[in-house]
Amino acid sequence: MPAKSSLLLRWSTTRQWQWVEDYCLWLEDGCSPLQAAQAMCLSAQQYGLAAEARMAERLYQCLRSGRPMISGLKDCLNPELLQVFALGQQSDCLTDLLHGYRDFQRRRYQLQLSLWRQRLYPMFVLALVLTATLAAGQSYLPRLLAHATVPVEHWSINVVLSLAELLMQWGVVSLCTAVGLWLFYRWLGRHWIAPWRWRLERLGLFGYQRAMSAVWVTQMVALLLRHRLSLQDSLRRLQPLSNPYAGYHLQCMANRLARGEQHLSQVMSTGLLTPELLFRLHNSGHNGAAVDGLWRTALRCDTSIRRQLLRRQWLTLALLYGVIVALLLLLLQAGGQTMMALLQ
Repeated sequence: MPAKSSLLLRWSTTRQWQWVEDYCLWLEDGCSPLQAAQAMCLSAQQYGLAAEARMAERLYQCLRSGRPMISGLKDCLNPELLQVFALGQQSDCLTDLLHGYRDFQRRRYQLQLSLWRQRLYPMFVLALVLTATLAAGQSYLPRLLAHATVPVEHWSINVVLSLAELLMQWGVVSLCTAVGLWLFYRWLGRHWIAPWRWRLERLGLFGYQRAMSAVWVTQMVALLLRHRLSLQDSLRRLQPLSNPYAGYHLQCMANRLARGEQHLSQVMSTGLLTPELLFRLHNSGHNGAAVDGLWRTALRCDTSIRRQLLRRQWLTLALLYGVIVALLLLLLQAGGQTMMALLQ
């Protein structure tokens, strides 16, 4: 396929999932994969959706010629979703597998959204308070002080003026530095593998990256095992789709399995999953009971991980709210002292 056409098939993750959900609905209605692709193509052409129509057309032609579904979806969907399509077609459980994968994706999205909502709100309020401090120190207070009949000296006023001057000179640099350090920290959390990493994790660092990797590994392994894939094949299929950190733990699990470890809790005890999740797996037993136990654990692991992360980030949230309250009190004190000086 020409490079230009391949570029036309690059679309957002949201649109990919919308297309997948619509495709699942056609399959639920009793259509075959070929009939569903044809119906999707016709409806997309009717409403002028070029990307959706092109993708459905490629899938239709692929299925019509008898080629694997993954060859028609290549360059259209992300690799993880492609793997799910391929496995579903091979195991003749496409609809059930897509629904399970979609549910787990929604759970992970809700988990990320709830965690970031806890962080973004105080950060947004802090940004507003810092903006108010900058405006007060650069415009509001100097104009009022210029009308004072006698010089006004108070520690709160001096602190606001000095802080506003620092924000004016170094605010943008500090913000860019903080964003850069945060991106570097996230990159380390996904790629850095070293003995020091495990020591830092015990101190609470890289907790978010570890937690999200644990949720992803637990849910994806449970999904593949539930749809008749062996544990060895599940670990092998997931390694190319994972980041280096999660891939390291998947490789450790594969090594434990190769050494003859039978119990699922021992295979997955690589330092990625929390003791609470491992405890649930240990109580699930062996063989089929272990698969059902892993599935139940996967359905509840996002809630467990969320509670754990919220307990860990209380110190950061307390620090943010403490800074916000201190700045607000400082602004009120400086404003009050200025108004008292003008009224005298």
